[in-house]
Amino acid sequence: MKSLFAITVLLIVQAALPSFAAEQAPPSIIGGIPFRLSLHGPGVTAVFEGEQGRPTPFTARRYVRASPIEKSIRSLTFFFAGDSQGYPLVLEKDQSSPNTYWPLNVFAVKGFVILPQHNENHRLLVELGYLKEHLLGQWARADKVVEHLKDYLLRSDPADDIETVLYTLELYSAEATAVFRGSVTGGFPLQFGTDTLSFAFPSGLEELTFHPKGAVYGSDWEFDVISPDGRHVLLIQSHYGPYHIISVDRLGGYLVGDLEPNYEIDWKFPNSSAAAVLSDGGWWSTHLVVFNATCCGTTARLVYELGNSEGAVPYSLDN
Repeated sequence: MKSLFAITVLLIVQAALPSFAAEQAPPSIIGGIPFRLSLHGPGVTAVFEGEQGRPTPFTARRYVRASPIEKSIRSLTFFFAGDSQGYPLVLEKDQSSPNTYWPLNVFAVKGFVILPQHNENHRLLVELGYLKEHLLGQWARADKVVEHLKDYLLRSDPADDIETVLYTLELYSAEATAVFRGSVTGGFPLQFGTDTLSFAFPSGLEELTFHPKGAVYGSDWEFDVISPDGRHVLLIQSHYGPYHIISVDRLGGYLVGDLEPNYEIDWKFPNSSAAAVLSDGGWWSTHLVVFNATCCGTTARLVYELGNSEGAVPYSLDN
């Protein structure tokens, strides 16, 4: 009887999608892409550093998506205009990978900085003018209290209380660095404000900018562009795709228009002539890419294996 129960539990666990497994995973890390995120606030820059890691899934499957940037933070340092010294904020273990709501735009409330805290519903903010003293332990009191911060950022009038700041996100691999630049308003996701994506190379040449073939909207951008082994990049071409996969040794030539991608991924629903919206593209492993295709009220989860002549295929437990 115990054996039958164990088999039943195993089958239920194996039926769970890897995306669900990654969301439910414990916070252990099995490898990832180092990053540096700079938020350029009024007179001060907040610099997050960490590793865009891959949580160990409870199913112990090989294929899991990279953690979001906000779940992969290892350090936060503030740099003030006219002062070359950095002022670190000591992060407790659960603050470096926060489970409570903490917007990456720590300058989202105009004139203040949002620091990580245990109480999600009752947030204490520090005025920017006293931030350095706070980091040095010389200013302990709160300058502003916000109840239910997430709701507050969504309902406030941007002209009155919500700050928009520029950001730069660098994702490092041995042969190329992906550099996202844009702006972020209030508590909106960072990628929604992406303006440009460029790549820097160890050779020291100037950054080369990626130019999509069509319109790419804020919700189309994903930061999971570098494969886990750093050997390929995944680039969306428009709201409707396709995706291009390029090896980093060919990336420079691709960006200047001299070389074609190594692989191109697209998808059309059977018996439909309408273009599908492609979204949520990212790496499951060094050789597998996953993305969504949506059309006519239907969304399909698709997997592409590098070099597979059949193209993308619907996700199943067998692939």
